[in-house]
Amino acid sequence: MFLSSDFQQRPKSVHRLGGRKPKYLVRGGVFLRKTVTEDVTGFHYLGEDCIVYTVAGYGQDEMYARCGDHDPVFLDHVPDHQKISMVSDPLQLSGTTMDVVEVKRRAIQGISNPR
Repeated sequence: MFLSSDFQQRPKSVHRLGGRKPKYLVRGGVFLRKTVTEDVTGFHYLGEDCIVYTVAGYGQDEMYARCGDHDPVFLDHVPDHQKISMVSDPLQLSGTTMDVVEVKRRAIQGISNPR
């Protein structure tokens, strides 16, 4: 199994406030697919079956990480996408940084940051 690197859109009849179409992230292959999350606003594949992504929230997005079949872990609130980076190492969170190795460790062990 692997994390899909492509977004897929829900039917056009489903819309998010503000005019954006909701996007969702799926995991699986050709025949078996499972929705990982909905309302994805951005993502980056970290390698080794791990991914970091942002999800639309109320007033601000939230950043999560997930590895393999483990549950996603919360990393940070994202009030401004220009102040974060999901492609650098360390990741630039909102006001702090976190090494990719640490992100993967937390995602595998199920350790979320306090909200």
